Amino acid sequence: MRADLGRIAVPVFIGVGRHDWICPVEESMEIARLIPHAELHIFERSGHSPQNEEPDALFTALNRFLDSVA
Repeated sequence: MRADLGRIAVPVFIGVGRHDWICPVEESMEIARLIPHAELHIFERSGHSPQNEEPDALFTALNRFLDSVA
């Protein structure tokens, strides 16, 4: 599947919590590196659920991303 990530031709938002042990930051960084138009956001006070742990920060980052691709 990793080999196909470079074929993604649309902007991609990747959000990850700094303390996520299920999908560590390093893994998300590698995925973002492989997707040509990926934008990685690291939520410093979150684990695996930034939508619950930092909802305002996630909402802000996602809105900025959507505004940039609209």
